[in-house]
Amino acid sequence: MYARAISLQFHPGKIDDAIRLFQDSIAPIFKQQKGFKNGYLVGDRKTGKAVSFSLWESESDATVMDSSGAYQKWTGMLAQCLAGPAVREQDEVYLQF
Repeated sequence: MYARAISLQFHPGKIDDAIRLFQDSIAPIFKQQKGFKNGYLVGDRKTGKAVSFSLWESESDATVMDSSGAYQKWTGMLAQCLAGPAVREQDEVYLQF
């Protein structure tokens, strides 16, 4: 299993807009991807700092969003909410507890 963490910095006052975008438009994109297991959007409303965290069956499943254009599509949807670029990390899950 692989995990992707995408660090996001939202503009003040745009967090609720970003949450709605994730719920209504972005989550369905994730759910359509092969190997997607689960996803979370977590953050701090005071600072606007957030992380999109998702779990995938395999490394290739986790990276297919990059080559398919889905990553660019959903980060583009968030453009008006973001105060800076999204930063991706991807790692193997060693242990689930």
